[in-house]
Amino acid sequence: MHMARSTKAPHAPEMKIPSTRRCTFQPITEAELDVALRELSSGPAPGDDEIHCEELKQLGRLSRRSILRLFNYSLCTRQVPAKWRHGIIVPLLKLNKPASSMASFRSVTLTSTLCKLMERIVARRVRDCIEDKLQPQQAGFRPARSTLDTLMQVTSAVRRTKDDKKTAAAFIDYARAFDSVDHIGIFKELLSFGVERHLVAWIAGFLKGGTAKVRVNNVLSEDISLTCGVPQGSALGKLLFIVAVDSLSKRPNCIPGLQHGLFADDLTIARTSADLNEIQQTIQQVLDCITNWSAEYCMEVSAEKTDHTLFGARETNLLSLKVGETALKEERTPKLLGLTVQPHKGLSKHVMCMRQRPTRVSCSSERRRRLSGVRIGRSCAHSTLHWYRPRCAMASLHGGSIHRCRIASGRNGFRHRRHT
Repeated sequence: MHMARSTKAPHAPEMKIPSTRRCTFQPITEAELDVALRELSSGPAPGDDEIHCEELKQLGRLSRRSILRLFNYSLCTRQVPAKWRHGIIVPLLKLNKPASSMASFRSVTLTSTLCKLMERIVARRVRDCIEDKLQPQQAGFRPARSTLDTLMQVTSAVRRTKDDKKTAAAFIDYARAFDSVDHIGIFKELLSFGVERHLVAWIAGFLKGGTAKVRVNNVLSEDISLTCGVPQGSALGKLLFIVAVDSLSKRPNCIPGLQHGLFADDLTIARTSADLNEIQQTIQQVLDCITNWSAEYCMEVSAEKTDHTLFGARETNLLSLKVGETALKEERTPKLLGLTVQPHKGLSKHVMCMRQRPTRVSCSSERRRRLSGVRIGRSCAHSTLHWYRPRCAMASLHGGSIHRCRIASGRNGFRHRRHT
């Protein structure tokens, strides 16, 4: 599974590290290192170097300066240590998925802690250069943006469905998006954004020649060569991915009357019209553009997981859409970023799913002693109800919120009695 994910397409060009001639090198400062150390999370497990994040945070000033010299040497010479380019892949079973299928696992890569620190510094510099140039439809991995931005773009189009007008939406799913994105496309986009060439050259050295091992039950596999893709979960990997797919968001913008939202690799396109033929032609035109872009950037649309919905229509199979030669299925109640949508106005299906959803609260006795009152509700109950809660269903969901609070506080079955 991981070998297939890490091998680039046969037609992809060979990666060349960009030249750094005539570029100004800006060394990393102590202030940048201190900010990156504060942002470094103490929770993740260490990589192959067995260095924990908390150990780096406790280093003194002299030790930090030694790390700073190492980082500046790596950035200036474009040399990335082999240990930094090596990862340990841990497959984790997805929720409610059969363990017999390889597709039921998601991979988490444990990398060098020093490399994570360097990645944060490079990522901050790259973000400062590209943030105001990214397409506004992209809401993934960006400051002050969330899934709500994408949801509002889609739901606002559905709300405008009036009279005889209908809205068609297609939900695009990519197969192994982070693991298959081509490195050449990343460098091309970085240079087009105006990112400093020595940063692009270091990123090229970071991605080139990567290796990994798969760990299952404390048993390690042989080394796997990573010729494409970006590390999932890392500060730099997430940023490089949205840079690569930024040009994907530009193509739907060229089609009149089309709306789209993008959260990382989750792409949703929507078209509102009274003419079904116009909707059919527009959505199919965008799907063809997406297919062509995916071929250019060596990514693959999963036609089996891509579906569409026609809002405002009670009939089914009114549209015939394809990705390549594969016909897309129609899903009447698709799930978009955790929100269950339905063909007609309202969110009754989503409310019903939330009320019937089994309560999974793990709140130990020690945690109950530390949390009390409002804090229990916020940490254990309200988190499942805060997002996507329709205003019309607040009263309906209030009972479920109280029930979760009782379970979290260990007082399930307790009823408040008003004293007279």
